[in-house]
Amino acid sequence: MSLLSRRGVSSERIARSLLKKMGYQILEKNKKIVLEGTQVFEVDLIAKDESGEMYCVEVKAGKISVSDIRQAYANSKVLGLKPLIVCKGYSDKATEVLAKELNVKVLLFPEYYCLIEPEDLYCIVREAVKDVLEEYGLISLSILDNLSRREVKVLKSISESESFNECAKSLGTSLEKVGEHISLMREKGLLRKADGYDGIRRQAKRIIFFLEVLEELEEIKKSIKSILRKLESKNVEK
Repeated sequence: MSLLSRRGVSSERIARSLLKKMGYQILEKNKKIVLEGTQVFEVDLIAKDESGEMYCVEVKAGKISVSDIRQAYANSKVLGLKPLIVCKGYSDKATEVLAKELNVKVLLFPEYYCLIEPEDLYCIVREAVKDVLEEYGLISLSILDNLSRREVKVLKSISESESFNECAKSLGTSLEKVGEHISLMREKGLLRKADGYDGIRRQAKRIIFFLEVLEELEEIKKSIKSILRKLESKNVEK
C-alpha cells in the first residue's frame, strides 16, 4: 500500500472514531454508488446523528478546497442525505464561505490528530531503508524480512567475531558448518563473495545494522500508538 493510501485509511479510521465520540452512528463505509449499472462514485461513510439525521460523509486527510465542497454537496444530493466533511481545515476563505452557503457541515480533526500515524512513519522509514539498500546495491528488504532466527544468529556471530575459528566457537559448531551457512546465505542473496573473513564480516555488520533499524522502528511505532491512545483518552475525559 502506498503512503498516500495509508494516509487515507488512517484518516478514515480517525474520522470514524471522532464521529462516534460525537454521538454519530456509522452505518456504512466505503459505499459504492451505482447508477444504471455503473459505479459513479464512492462515499467514505454514511452516518446518522443522535437526532436521526443522515449524512453523506467525506474524509480528507488535509485541508479542503472549493472543489471538495462542491463534490460533497453533489454526492449528498444524489443520495438524498446531508453533506458532511471531516478534514484538517479550509484551504482558503472562499472554501469556508461556500460550505456555509451550501450547508455543508465541516468537522475538524482535533489538533493532536495532525501527528503522523504510526503506520505512515513505519512506511516512510522502511522506504528510506529500501532506497539506501538499493542505491548501494546491498540487499533486498524483502530478503531481510524473511530471515530465519538461525540466519540472524549466524550473521551476528560473523559480525562480532574476528575470524572463522572464533565464529565457529561462538556458535558452538565446526568450521565446516560455518562454511555451509555462508554458502546457503550466498545462494539466498544475503551475502556476496568476498576476499577473506573481513569482507564477509563487513557484509554481516551492514545487515545486522539494518535489522536493528527495523526493530527500533517497530518500537517507535508501538510508542506512538501508546501516546495516541493516551491523547484520545484525555480528549474523551474533556
